[in-house]
Amino acid sequence: MTSWVRLWLDMPTDPKWRVIARKSGQPLPCVIALFTLMLTEGAKAAKPGTVAGLSVEDAAAALDMDEDAVSSIIAAMDGRVILDGRLTGWEKRQPKREDDSSQRVKKHRAEKRDASKRDVTQCNAPEAEAEADTEAASAASAGARDERDIPTIADRIAKTTGFVLEDWGKATEAQALVRGWMDAGADEAMIVETITARLATARQRPRRLSYFREAITDALSDRKNAQTQVATETGALIDRVLGRSAA
Repeated sequence: MTSWVRLWLDMPTDPKWRVIARKSGQPLPCVIALFTLMLTEGAKAAKPGTVAGLSVEDAAAALDMDEDAVSSIIAAMDGRVILDGRLTGWEKRQPKREDDSSQRVKKHRAEKRDASKRDVTQCNAPEAEAEADTEAASAASAGARDERDIPTIADRIAKTTGFVLEDWGKATEAQALVRGWMDAGADEAMIVETITARLATARQRPRRLSYFREAITDALSDRKNAQTQVATETGALIDRVLGRSAA
């Protein structure tokens, strides 16, 4: 588990570092670096804040300093920063934590996660309600059309094209096909026109409505392509008109 030490905001500019630097004859950055290393050593000690066991050799190697320089800084710190082998003000600067940090972090993250979920739920509530209303309305509309219109439309298509509905197989099958075509964008006139045209080229009279499935699909595709072309040409015309107006 990662351990931490605290730095007070004025630590880098604390005036005592200049005093220690002048007394030891060492650069100010070296003094601050050595003190920071002492903080980490004190945090790892059996009795927090203790630096009596700090190795001058190890400290010099870690900070890329001469051992004599480290020793002179430690000597200058004695009585000012170090007292009886401990960093002064340790309890003040490094208070004992009241709870385990990992548990505190987990709790904080859980609270943020719960708050985020609540915000998302509240923000999405109006949209969800609107979507639910739309779906309900669509379902009601579709249900009404299926119950009232599809059987009538299927029967009317059969009579217009010279079929008896029973000749198409089961009535429910024929109605399902008509429903699917209309859901895809076909209307009664298109279906009648397509069936009539297909019958004109058929070698024998088909007995099931599924015979016309491919023809209806092609008719829907042709209509979509035509609509796309009209939209493109209309857009180009509008662009030309707007371009002339701007000129």
